[in-house]
Amino acid sequence: MLDMDSIISSIALGFYLSLFPSTKQNENLKNKLILPVFNINQQEIKLRKDCKYVLERFLSSSVPSNQVCNSENIIQGLDTQYPGIFIDELNSAEGKVEAGVCDNLDIYLVDHNQLSAKNEGLRGCVRGVVDHHLDEKAFLESKIRVIENVGSCTSAIVLMIKERLEEIGCNGSCEVLSSEFLMSLLAPIMLDTSNLANSKVTQMDIEATKWIQSILSSSTFSLDTDFEKGIVRDNSQIISTVDKSRIPSEIDAFYSKIKELKKDVSDFSSIDLMNKDYKQIVAYDEKNHTINLGISSVPLRLKKWIKKRGPVELNDAISAFLKQKNLNIYIVMTMGNAKDDEGIKSFGRELTVYFGNSVSPTDETSFTKSLLSNQYLDLVDFKSIKSQDKMDRTYYFQQLYTNSSRKQVFPIVNDVVSRISFTLLSSL
Repeated sequence: MLDMDSIISSIALGFYLSLFPSTKQNENLKNKLILPVFNINQQEIKLRKDCKYVLERFLSSSVPSNQVCNSENIIQGLDTQYPGIFIDELNSAEGKVEAGVCDNLDIYLVDHNQLSAKNEGLRGCVRGVVDHHLDEKAFLESKIRVIENVGSCTSAIVLMIKERLEEIGCNGSCEVLSSEFLMSLLAPIMLDTSNLANSKVTQMDIEATKWIQSILSSSTFSLDTDFEKGIVRDNSQIISTVDKSRIPSEIDAFYSKIKELKKDVSDFSSIDLMNKDYKQIVAYDEKNHTINLGISSVPLRLKKWIKKRGPVELNDAISAFLKQKNLNIYIVMTMGNAKDDEGIKSFGRELTVYFGNSVSPTDETSFTKSLLSNQYLDLVDFKSIKSQDKMDRTYYFQQLYTNSSRKQVFPIVNDVVSRISFTLLSSL
């Protein structure tokens, strides 16, 4: 799944790499192409409104002062709108590379630390990893290997940039960093840590934020034209160790804007909602059979989704999605705030499981029972759906243990699959 942190951390690492080996960035970029790759198709950026806004507002080639470095763009020579390229713009063979190609190709993984199955052929080209997820112990001999328990992967790279600039004698007042680039670096840190206020925040996130703000505070950069004064919220609860004074109201308003953009799905179709935050893996059952498994995180409560789109449209969209992705098992995790019968708004989750025709009824039952017995899901039947609106071979649950997001659910589901010996039928 690609999000703000994935996009910005790839651009940030590209900038970091441009600072080596010499102290002169222009010299480092001679005869070298540093290319951040966004792992989605170009047309899918419309589904990530927060990312699209940050790219266009701060990192687009149309922004007058936008040069990730003060001399030349890190992807100099390419006709691109953004300082990066989408996966469908690459003329690749999905990881099938000829012998010797890695002699001239260095790949760095950001916001993940293992290659997908389709890119396995690129393993020999991987030179570095910067991530904040569970360490899968791959690429242990790579030149750069930073896997930190940090709220945002971008925070780790910001501190790498800070350290390198200090090594080459460029302090905070150095013009090598544009204000626009610095604002883009703040975006994923704020989103992933809820503006430094949630349980994910670490000292590294705080330190990265303080350093960015210290440079911005000495610049003349202003966001006043972007935001309405009315959306600035009270910031008194944000961790006090960031600064004794309040975080500047403009930056606070910036967080409010990108947070709302990320949540805005008002004009999305059901297919858009399923694609927006989707991840697919190949799981292995007890007999090492491959099971195609996909999970979508949808920022909309299930009851509201059904009411908004209608059960017929929703069921048709899910059936089409399951077939399009060639899935054996598809899980949709719906979430968000909703009012209860007493009018009190609270956060909740639903988890719906759809089975392809390739899964036998017996395996379907075994899989579902295993999910129901897991304490880190705490599933109960979802009552707010009429029997006539239900799809065949579909199970609707309310997830009472709301702390388990997709990040926690994927390992649970993977483990369930590994304990079942599936008898797959001939077609999906």
